[in-house]
Amino acid sequence: MGELVDMERRGISARELSYLRTNAPRQSIDKWGQPLPLSTVDQDRLDSTFALLVSPLERGRSLLTAGQLGPDEVSALKATNPEVLQALREQAQLEMVEHGPPFAAWAEAALSYLFEKPAAQYAAEQPEKAGGHDAANPGAPPTPVDRLEVSVRQQTRRQ
Repeated sequence: MGELVDMERRGISARELSYLRTNAPRQSIDKWGQPLPLSTVDQDRLDSTFALLVSPLERGRSLLTAGQLGPDEVSALKATNPEVLQALREQAQLEMVEHGPPFAAWAEAALSYLFEKPAAQYAAEQPEKAGGHDAANPGAPPTPVDRLEVSVRQQTRRQ
């Protein structure tokens, strides 16, 4: 119980602590009953999960923009901080609409983990928007500066 209070003082909630208890790598015991250190891979996985649970929004956003968000991180956020996962999804959706497909392979993979379906499929299911305007109605005609671009000058003007 003292461990739980200490962890909560550090910012880890009971929900996060229970997630760590069920999903953290198990520590082996030697023949004398002493705990053995975790393998490098298991220790890295534990450190990564712990960092995500301590600072879910900042760490989740960093992992997403670095293309390193994986299914383990998404399941950790879903189990412990679903509101943070939803905020990450909403921000990513806004950026997907802003930049539009095709996405780089690393971004496609990270977004697919975030939305739990292929990013291209997720983007296709969303209402078509471009820069906050309907794709069918692109908005204001090009400015004089835009008309310097040959491809813009050759477009037919919609009324």
